[in-house]
Amino acid sequence: EEYTRLLAEERRKGKKSDPVPPPVALDSPPAKKIPPLWMQACDRTLRKLHRHRSAWPFTDPVDPEALNLPDYFDVVKTPMDLTTVRTKLDTFVYDSAEDFVTDVRLTFDNALLYNPPTDRVHQLALIMSDCFERDWIKEEAKLEAKGVRVNVGRIPPRAP
Repeated sequence: EEYTRLLAEERRKGKKSDPVPPPVALDSPPAKKIPPLWMQACDRTLRKLHRHRSAWPFTDPVDPEALNLPDYFDVVKTPMDLTTVRTKLDTFVYDSAEDFVTDVRLTFDNALLYNPPTDRVHQLALIMSDCFERDWIKEEAKLEAKGVRVNVGRIPPRAP
């Protein structure tokens, strides 16, 4: 209110500039951090993966107890899933696109490692892995067109 009153008073006197800067609320939230372009590319790719109809086995951490997989942690040493990837991306844990890509690939590689080729989850992991690799190649090309160099190593699509 005081700022508005001072501004009106200055305008009546014919001055065009603001007499004092507007007050800043001490309890205002910090300005939202705009993520770098590589992180935006990761976000777009992860959103596509989450929406894919074959993503359901990979969205949450594997619960070996609920799924009756007592040897899961003997076989899979570093579990990963798309929700964990999302959390790490949203909380700025990743230092680079390479870290993001490594975790997404780990998600599908774990499923391929644990489940035999005849298992549905193994087949879905192949589908999702190929989908990811195709999408990431496109995102990488977009980044390079904007001058952002990201080289995570391209993996050729797997044969189903």
